[in-house]
Amino acid sequence: MDLFKEKVKQNRQLLKQREKLFVFLFEQDNVNGVLSTVEAYTHSIVAFKGNQIAALSEMFPYAEVIYLNSNPSSQSIKSAFQNQGANETNHPIPYKNPLTLLVALQPNVDPFLVNDSILNRVHNSQNFLPYSLLHSQNYIYPFFIHKNPRFTYKYQPKKKRIALLFDWFFGNGDVAAVFKQIQHFVQTHHMNHRVDLITRSGPLHLLKELFPNCRVYVHFDSFHVYEAITKCNVYENVYFLNTRLDHPPHLHLIDVVSRSLGLPEPVSHLMEESDLPPLPEEIQFKIDAIKRHSKSVIGIQFHTKDSQRCWNPENISDFVVKCEQNSLTLVNLTPQKDLPQSVMDLSSLPLPQLFSLIKQLDIVVGIDSVCGHIAGVVGTPSLTIWGGGTPLSSGVNPYVSYRPVSGNYSVYTESGYAKEIPSTLIFKRMMQILKKEIPLGLERITIQQTQKKVGVEQVGDSR
Repeated sequence: MDLFKEKVKQNRQLLKQREKLFVFLFEQDNVNGVLSTVEAYTHSIVAFKGNQIAALSEMFPYAEVIYLNSNPSSQSIKSAFQNQGANETNHPIPYKNPLTLLVALQPNVDPFLVNDSILNRVHNSQNFLPYSLLHSQNYIYPFFIHKNPRFTYKYQPKKKRIALLFDWFFGNGDVAAVFKQIQHFVQTHHMNHRVDLITRSGPLHLLKELFPNCRVYVHFDSFHVYEAITKCNVYENVYFLNTRLDHPPHLHLIDVVSRSLGLPEPVSHLMEESDLPPLPEEIQFKIDAIKRHSKSVIGIQFHTKDSQRCWNPENISDFVVKCEQNSLTLVNLTPQKDLPQSVMDLSSLPLPQLFSLIKQLDIVVGIDSVCGHIAGVVGTPSLTIWGGGTPLSSGVNPYVSYRPVSGNYSVYTESGYAKEIPSTLIFKRMMQILKKEIPLGLERITIQQTQKKVGVEQVGDSR
């Protein structure tokens, strides 16, 4: 698994080169300004209520201690990070309501791994208890108190708050697939609660666009972070959207999420017109003109970061030629190099606007990724070329199906490599779908249908 290998590689890097640590002490009233400056350098941050210099210096003797005055400047914090020194910040100052930040810098390692490392050491010290959360504009950080605090800290939110905590493996396509489930939950609870969405960084901007009435924050994948979120005094309840199923029964992602949200059955997966961010006028004009002069308009996505899931250049080239010969217009939906000029490239569109674009296409042909999932919730047929998994399961989550939720025909190989699925087969199946010889409906595809291979084909099957 690529993610696992990368984590092992970066953990080794951490062992070879220790992170640089800082301990900042300042008045809690200044937390927003301090955080915004620190976040320009790192998101490996842990917060502590009160003055915890003594305890943290004992745990991390190599950490540099920085005392910020009552009106800290961003330049003083920057100077500390850049090893320039800061005369106003290296001596103890009396504070009325102090807050301590433990900050780590290790530019060669992902922040979530650095966070995991320092959180392990804080947790194993047995000096601190998870108590609350520190929120910045886009991130949340664990907020600890000392086991024997000399103060009392009561936090009473102005409005009851609940949180949806997205598993680390949730991507943009997964958010698209379960959008209506989350929307239903938010609308049901919005009158009595403020609903926060807590996710990894990837889906942050899409969630903000789709749920403008919710606050969206980024978390890091760590058991200690999950513990901090679930035990904190900020949220009345936390709903964990966990996709890491390692045992039967098989479930579709939409089943996993709806159950986690307490729904007896998934609600309708289809998005309404009002849910779709509009296209820019000039793009809409181009699409309207193409649809007037083309037999069919086909959206394509053949590339992602995972090479096993990508379709190879030879198959792509052959597929494009066949479409040109049949007067079919291709629209590229996500960034990819070396596509023929005949392919209309709209890959620079912001992701939320792809929802409106894909709804107007005749079909989406591509790998297992975000565009196929969008097609499934806007009512556009999709033809999926599977690599690195199957319609029934993925290598990461073997008992979770990530097949597009409706209107999908899937082709996969026993080897798991998308490049082994020939362009001739994909073009043939696409034409059968466009001619309605393979009917694809708007109803939700159940896990039982996928298990029975309804609309699913393995390369080599006789059909």
